[in-house]
Amino acid sequence: MIQPPLPADEAHRLQTLRSLNLLDTPVEGRFERITQLAQTLLDMPIAAISLVESDRQWFKSIQGLSATETSREVAFCAHTIVDRQPQIIHDARENERYHDNPLVTGEPGIVFYAGQPLYAQDGSCVGSLCVIDRQPRNLDDRQVDILKRLGELTEREINHPPEDLSMSAFVDRMEQRLLATFTDPLTRLWNHIGISALLQDILTRSQDDPKTIGMLGITIPGLASMAEERGQDTVDQVVREVGRRINATAWPADVVAHVGDGRFVMAVRSGEPDHQVVRFADQLKAHIDHLPVTLEEQPIPVSIETQTRIFLPTQLTTAPILLSVVDPAPPQSGMTCVA
Repeated sequence: MIQPPLPADEAHRLQTLRSLNLLDTPVEGRFERITQLAQTLLDMPIAAISLVESDRQWFKSIQGLSATETSREVAFCAHTIVDRQPQIIHDARENERYHDNPLVTGEPGIVFYAGQPLYAQDGSCVGSLCVIDRQPRNLDDRQVDILKRLGELTEREINHPPEDLSMSAFVDRMEQRLLATFTDPLTRLWNHIGISALLQDILTRSQDDPKTIGMLGITIPGLASMAEERGQDTVDQVVREVGRRINATAWPADVVAHVGDGRFVMAVRSGEPDHQVVRFADQLKAHIDHLPVTLEEQPIPVSIETQTRIFLPTQLTTAPILLSVVDPAPPQSGMTCVA
């Protein structure tokens, strides 16, 4: 295996990468949609947005694998950022760089790889958008162009986050070591601690211009019996898939968290929250209730229960009150609707 060399601008590149405030943050719908498109349009089992840090590659978004990172020394994308051009490996088993790479000889068994470099505004190559298969493949000119255009879309999201995305400002003030504690390891969404801190930050900074916030609580019932019948691994996969579906349908300004035990919460701040949160709850319930989760080609029926609460500016005081849609103790104010 040929380990990837360091780019000539490595120190500056790492500084730029860290300034983007993406590392170790929860998954976001705007990036999930890109990797889902890459996976579908190019008919690949695996698609990822990989950011190459000093000693690891970390996946801001990944489809087809549950991994969140690998060491940098085995990362295909670590070669892509050095080459600074699209890298297409038809059969890694016959490639001098990769034939004895652990990611080829072991799990996930990479055979085909195509990576499109991703650039920050200052020209630093911070990672790649890549697609992977476990069998030899090729890309025709149209498919190469699709990967390039999706890479350009990824760069736009990396360099120009939505102006009203409070998470960017919040992450900018957080120490890197704290961010990992704010993320749920199962779903890669915000966890209870993270969503509480983020909501409190939003409330503090919006005191001069408070806005209505719609809160949506989502619960997957029957997980205990599912664990007894099918095992905890099945439960984890169901929770992960439901979280992915919820997050994929959220708008950039909305915030999604898994607060534990198959309970999710979403803060809706886009559009008109008092109308949008109820409509979204109905649409989400219909979508999940009528589309089973498929595991190893076996459909597993899943349903959700939703609860919505609209908080007017005068009712916005603390994060625990906002999170009451999934916490046991109901708040003293606000309008409730259970579906």
